[in-house]
Amino acid sequence: MATRIITYLRSDGNRDTIAQQRFTCSIWGARNGAVQVHEIVDLEPLGGPRPRLRAAIEAVESGEADAVVVASLDRIDADMAALVRVIERAAVVAVRDDLDLRDPWAHAMALRVLRAVARIGARP
Repeated sequence: MATRIITYLRSDGNRDTIAQQRFTCSIWGARNGAVQVHEIVDLEPLGGPRPRLRAAIEAVESGEADAVVVASLDRIDADMAALVRVIERAAVVAVRDDLDLRDPWAHAMALRVLRAVARIGARP
C-alpha cells in the first residue's frame, strides 16, 4: 500500500519558494510511490499560531495520512523544542535533510536525539 502523505509547504519569504519546496516534495513522492492526500501551504510567521501545521499533524494522528512531508525540517520550525513537539505527534519526512521518520525505530531515535539537543539549547 502506498504511503499517504500531507505535503506541508511554508515560505518565510527569504530562502525557499513554495514552488521549490513543492518540486522537492513531489520528486520524493514519485520516487517513493507516495500518494498526496493534501497539500498545505502555510504563510503564517514563525512564533505565531500555526493552524495549518496543526491540521497536517491531526491528519496523521487520525489516520487520514501516514506522514507529513516537508522539503526540510526548518519548514516546520527552526525552534528545536517546537520541532520535537511536532515529531512527537506525527511521522515526518524531511527530504533535503534525508530524514524519514515513518519507521518506528528511526522515529524513536530521532526523538531521543532532538530532545537532547532541545534540552541543551534551553540551558541559560
